[in-house]
Amino acid sequence: MRNTCIVLYNQRSALDPKRTAGVLNAFLSGGYYFDKLEFLSYDDAGAFKQAIAEGKNFSDLLAIICDPPYFSAVRQQLEACYNTRFSTRTILDGGAKTAFLFPCGAEGEQIVGDEALPFLDKKYRERCARMVVRAVGVPHELLSSAVQEAKSLSGEALNYNISSEYDDFRIEIIYDRNTPKMLVDDVMRVFAVRLAEYIYALEDITLAERLHQAIRVRKMNISVAESFTGGGIAKRLVEVPGISGVLQEGIVSYSNDSKMERLKVNPYTIRTYGAVSDDTAYEMALGLINTGKCDLAIATTGIAGPKSDSSAKPVGLCYIAIGLKTGIYIYKFIFDGDRKKITETAINHALFLAYKQIK
Repeated sequence: MRNTCIVLYNQRSALDPKRTAGVLNAFLSGGYYFDKLEFLSYDDAGAFKQAIAEGKNFSDLLAIICDPPYFSAVRQQLEACYNTRFSTRTILDGGAKTAFLFPCGAEGEQIVGDEALPFLDKKYRERCARMVVRAVGVPHELLSSAVQEAKSLSGEALNYNISSEYDDFRIEIIYDRNTPKMLVDDVMRVFAVRLAEYIYALEDITLAERLHQAIRVRKMNISVAESFTGGGIAKRLVEVPGISGVLQEGIVSYSNDSKMERLKVNPYTIRTYGAVSDDTAYEMALGLINTGKCDLAIATTGIAGPKSDSSAKPVGLCYIAIGLKTGIYIYKFIFDGDRKKITETAINHALFLAYKQIK
């Protein structure tokens, strides 16, 4: 099956790939990928007409992404080229050939999942299977090496869709159901072995969900004390259904007074080492554990920017403490990026480290 995607854009405006990425990733998640991706200006009618003709002649599936005000004109050209009419607002079924018309953004992504993928699965009956690896903090060189090794084994039989958000990686392996199981297993083994230190799941699941599973299985509960992450870890946790059964409390301990009064951080520690230090992170986690009400504690303190504090420590510096009744483990990071990137990346690492300590 050969597939083509055409993205129409206004040449007078900045091209924003994020507006189309959702639609493309939705197809990939369903096991369908595009052999050709073409960006065309709304003003170049001749090029668009030629692209439609080529899409019909050389592709089984032609998807067009554009803004809704242009739908009517685009639909007319597609119907003229395929010599048939759209059966829905989105789908043109030309027998052996299929064309789709999607709006940009989240609406288009939703339509792919609700309408396009079910239609394709029913029509072609060759839905691909997929396996997913989830990992945190994988060095790019290691990931690239693992992908190359996997590709050397699979050749063209498997396809790989890799994305990351704030150091949380999603590696999707897509394959036809006729692909030998031994080959798929060999490829999965490459990732499982090469990335073992960074993997938290061999399924499509979030970090918070994975941590919740691990806590529940071990009959533990968790408390969180956050400084510079500002409640972000607790927010991730409370988004998980059933978390109330294991989450004891989440504290945003932003000021030094709060750290000392609420978490019993020693004033000497603050004066001597500063609020952003391994000693302070340690005592924040210890304060939670010492209440006797939690089995697992996460504490964060750091400098998210845009400027450093009076200590002149670098922006991006953070300490994450993972506390258990058997001991407290401290991790130091210096993350690059703006305030949001630094805090979100720290949140991902904190959840991952908590999972690794109890898995």
